[in-house]
Amino acid sequence: MISVVNTQGRLHFSFVGTIDSAAFIDYLKTLLHDVPGKIFLILDGHPVHRSAETKAFVKSTKGRLSIFFLPPYSPELNPDEWVWKKSSGLWRN
Repeated sequence: MISVVNTQGRLHFSFVGTIDSAAFIDYLKTLLHDVPGKIFLILDGHPVHRSAETKAFVKSTKGRLSIFFLPPYSPELNPDEWVWKKSSGLWRN
C-alpha cells in the first residue's frame, strides 16, 4: 500500500506490488488527478522518493507538485507511519 495523509487527516491510498520509482510515479499521477491544485508532499528518505526518475517527474509538473523530505530516522514526524502501524493489524489472522 502507498498512501498520503493530508493536513485534515484524510487518507489517499493505492495498493501496489513492488514499490519502485515507476510505481511511485504512477501513484503521484493518480494523486495529481484526484487532488485539485498544488500539492506539497513531505516524504521520508525511501530511495524511490529520492530517485532521479522521481525528481524528473516532479520537475515535469511545473510546480504543481513540490516535494520536501523529513529528517532521517524521524518516524514520529511522519503521520503516514500511523497508517502502516494500524494497517499491519488488518492483515493478521
